[in-house]
Amino acid sequence: MKPSKKHCIFDLDGTLLDSMTTWPPAMIKIMDDAGLEYPDDVVNIMTPIGFNGCADYFISLGHPEKNPERLTDIMYDYLVDDYSNRVMIKPYVKEMLEKLRDDGIKIYALTASPHRTVDPCLAHNGIAHFFEEVMSTDDLMMKKSDPEIYKEVARRLGVRPDEIEFYDDNNVALRTAKSVGFRVIGVYDSVTEQYREEIESFADGYVECFSEMIK
Repeated sequence: MKPSKKHCIFDLDGTLLDSMTTWPPAMIKIMDDAGLEYPDDVVNIMTPIGFNGCADYFISLGHPEKNPERLTDIMYDYLVDDYSNRVMIKPYVKEMLEKLRDDGIKIYALTASPHRTVDPCLAHNGIAHFFEEVMSTDDLMMKKSDPEIYKEVARRLGVRPDEIEFYDDNNVALRTAKSVGFRVIGVYDSVTEQYREEIESFADGYVECFSEMIK
């Protein structure tokens, strides 16, 4: 499968990074340690909202720490070392990015995670240089469940929404991006596999493994 647009935006966690077995347990432990009750689909709720959104969400569930900044510091304490040293990219990611670059495609990242975790992760995996820009929801002060973030991203890139191809494993982010005109491609991840059928019902394509994009 080859991209049909010259501007490709990739989510990071669960899409390019094999991190969905790292940060969800950390977030759930924070909630469990505080004795919070949360729904079965809590990981899907947290995925598009970022650290700041998760802090607000924990507070809404009754976390005793009411300072959002302190809660995000707790998240960093759990995750920064793993992201800096142990979280790896998925198979064929580097080869896929090299091919896109060689084909003249502009590559960007849009992530709900903060730069403090993803920047060192991209660096230690040797793929940071492929991206024209890595955009965090913290930079844009919006969540990936908000259509306005995708409109703002298109403005930053200087292109129309329908000139962008967006890759993500999260059904909410993909559906929201599609609503503003992005071409959207679902990406398989074992943690979000339960949403695959839904994603395939509306997405413009689906990637099981990035080896499909280097053929």
